[in-house]
Formats: sequence, structure tokens, C-alpha cells
Amino acid sequence: MFNIPPVTKILTGLLIAIHLVIFALTNTFEPEALNIAAYFGGFIPAHWSGTEPFYWWTPLSIISFSFLHAGWMHLAFNTLMLVAMGSGLEKSIGIKKYLMIYVGTTLFAAFAHLALYPASTMPIIGASGGISGIFGAMIVVMSQSGPSVDKSRLMPVIIAYIGITVLMGLMGAPDGSSVAWIAHIGGFLAGVGFMMTLLKHQK
Repeated sequence: MFNIPPVTKILTGLLIAIHLVIFALTNTFEPEALNIAAYFGGFIPAHWSGTEPFYWWTPLSIISFSFLHAGWMHLAFNTLMLVAMGSGLEKSIGIKKYLMIYVGTTLFAAFAHLALYPASTMPIIGASGGISGIFGAMIVVMSQSGPSVDKSRLMPVIIAYIGITVLMGLMGAPDGSSVAWIAHIGGFLAGVGFMMTLLKHQK
């Protein structure tokens, strides 16, 4: 933990702390704590498309959904990926650009899901969209060849990621839960696009 850069460390700590609070509430005062948190903090497409009411807290859900997780396996996978990919990206591009990519790709992930499932009343939760964006940005950094990006190295990874993500969407997560696959792809492609734009403006 001491070698993890600051923003990645803070994000990881927040994800774990929030899940611990929900876990504690579930096992003490409120067995439905996670469902309540998912309803108020999860991203529900129907609240944005007009199918369901748009509440005063709905705008917060475009970010709050990324801090909630369905269980320990979901949390463990996302925090491990965040530390693995986020640490490298934060060190490569700095705190400001790193935060821009994480927040931006989280938003893209949510609205990609909204575009495909506008009437869905099922909340999506988890940091996977933003983490997918970090991964997308990181593979662009790793594909740099001098001042430009080697697209012959980049494209096979993009195609493989999309294929694997669609397959996961069809099969579901290892714990049996559904996977918001289009949100992952939306965040990932946004990360690729943001990073290529940043590199272009650095020239």
C-alpha cells in the first residue's frame, strides 16, 4: 500500500470503506442495506429515460454507483484491477489527467448502459466502468512507439477486450451475478479515446 500512488490509494480505500459500512449495517441493523444503497446510489437507467421518476438524488448516481459493490468478490476483483492498472497510469500521466480519465470514463460507462437499456429499473453498481477506462488508457500508453501510438499493437487488445467482455455479459460473473457488459465496453473505449486525445495534444 505504501507504493501505491495517492489517488489510486484513496479510491481503493473509499471502495473498501464503503463496502465495510454496508456489510456492517447488513449484519447489524438493516439486512437490506445493500439493496437500499443500490436503489439510492446505483445508476438506474429508467430514472434518466423518463420511464421512472427523476428524483433529486438521481444526478448523484452517475458517480455514486461506482462506489458500491454487490459482494466481496466483486469488490476484491475491482480493487485489485484498480491497484494494478491505476497505479501505473497515475504514475505515467499524473494526478489531474488520471482523475479526468477515471471520472470521465465512469460517466461514459453509465450512459453507454443507459443507451442500450433505457427502460431498465435494475441499478448497476461497481467501479468496473471507470477501471475499464483506466485499462483502456493504460494499453494506449503501453502501445506508444516514440511520440505516436502503434495501432497495430493496440487494435488486437481492443478487439480481444470487447470479445471477452461480451462473453462475460452472456455468461455472467463467477458468483452468478449479471455483468453490465456494455458499461465496461463504454468505459474502456472512452479510456482509449481520452488517452489518445491527451497524447495528441501533448505533441
